[in-house]
Amino acid sequence: MNNDISNFKIMLVDDELELGDICVEILQLNGYSVEYYVNGLEALESVKQLNQVHLLITDINMDSITGPKLFSELYKKIQNIGGTNLPVIFMSGEYDKKVGHLDSHNVGIYYLSKPFQIHDLLNQVSEIYQKYSAPEVGKVS
Repeated sequence: MNNDISNFKIMLVDDELELGDICVEILQLNGYSVEYYVNGLEALESVKQLNQVHLLITDINMDSITGPKLFSELYKKIQNIGGTNLPVIFMSGEYDKKVGHLDSHNVGIYYLSKPFQIHDLLNQVSEIYQKYSAPEVGKVS
């Protein structure tokens, strides 16, 4: 992947439509390519059509599938085809014990506590972009 920020593919999953729409708009205004899904099952199904995901941003507690379960499934898909990493930002109003076991994946796991400031989201995404913008990160095709 070249260093064009628009080539950095973000998958955003949150069942809070208003928050999701705001995050997508802000990220796109800052040059990122964002695919937004309102539930994890929709996101998992769509990954077949996406040829890359460089960053997952997901709510932790959703009805269809939890954020940690979504991350685990996407991570397995990436590992199965030889990819190396999938950084993730978990968003939640409170720290959730469901994500504690994911630290063993030895990947970039980040947290944003809701409510958060837009600059906090942009700072984390920028940090992840700088650290993980390599061709082998998040490749799913």
